[in-house]
Amino acid sequence: MIKDKILKAADIAKLCGVSEEEVKRITGEFSKAVPSRDFGRIKVYEEKAAGVISTISDLRQKGLSKEEIFSSIGCVMPKKSTREKVMEKSGDSHMSQAGREKPVSAVTVIESAEKAVSRAISNTASSINRESDKYGALEVRISKLTARLEKVEKDASEQKEDSDKKYNELKEMILALDEKISVSKEWVDYFEKSLDSYKDSQDKISANLLEWTEYTERELDELKKPFWKKIKGKKEIDTGDNAIND
Repeated sequence: MIKDKILKAADIAKLCGVSEEEVKRITGEFSKAVPSRDFGRIKVYEEKAAGVISTISDLRQKGLSKEEIFSSIGCVMPKKSTREKVMEKSGDSHMSQAGREKPVSAVTVIESAEKAVSRAISNTASSINRESDKYGALEVRISKLTARLEKVEKDASEQKEDSDKKYNELKEMILALDEKISVSKEWVDYFEKSLDSYKDSQDKISANLLEWTEYTERELDELKKPFWKKIKGKKEIDTGDNAIND
């Protein structure tokens, strides 16, 4: 079995086209006829309560008494309270009964129509206020989102500036390092050339030294020979020279 939807007074007022105060007033006077219950400090209604309250509101606008309204909606009117009984004895209840027995006048109809128009205007104004509240909340939310977006853009801009600064610093460091490497290469080339020149000069010195060493060794060998070998060798040299001349 499907249960009725649980509604609040504002929901019933919207469905019936009456004010929330009127719903509460009818609920208080016709609590036995209106299907509702207390949920803590809040009164909640069954979905079918909207039809009951709408019917009671229409009957009241037509000038029907409380007893007649209970009878029209098929509900037994509860017993009168002690206060109502006292008021009847004082004559208020008699006057109200006499007024209800009179036929509905044009003035009553006009007043009822004016009340209905006033309720419609009030409901419209309430709806407009609720919509205004919704738009106001939406504007606040948009404002917060805009502020958040601006902050994100600002942070992104600052991060980009910081990244560009670090990039430029790194680029300068690389250029300085390239320059140092270039200078170092020039010095390496210079030292390599100097070493090559030094090697060539050392080779020449070594060759000259070797030549002088061999010459010195030959001279020493000659000096070590006996005198007669030196004379003999000299004669052989002279004989050879004469043969060549002849």
